[in-house]
Amino acid sequence: MKTMKFKFYEEEYNLFLTIDKYASNGNIAISVWDTEEGPFANLTVNICDLPKGLACIDTNNFKEGIDLIKKYDLGTFTNNFVTSGYCTYPVFALNMDNIKQYAKEV
Repeated sequence: MKTMKFKFYEEEYNLFLTIDKYASNGNIAISVWDTEEGPFANLTVNICDLPKGLACIDTNNFKEGIDLIKKYDLGTFTNNFVTSGYCTYPVFALNMDNIKQYAKEV
């Protein structure tokens, strides 16, 4: 498993991903972990049922996740959004081949 170098608030982290599914509908759930500190952030958020390979990115709690996706080619913006409450989340088509390079088995 490779790690991703990521600068966040002037600190540099070595990050990896875990891949799971949301129990309610089977959407993909991706969490971000620091190799030394443990849980870092959730990359995805479960808003509604989505076709396989698509995910809402949790820009409400981890807006920097978009930078991580771009830097490591983890997905492509679909030009679609899903709204929940006061938040609007971008929908990405995930690049699972690249995601799996940085993922640890759960």
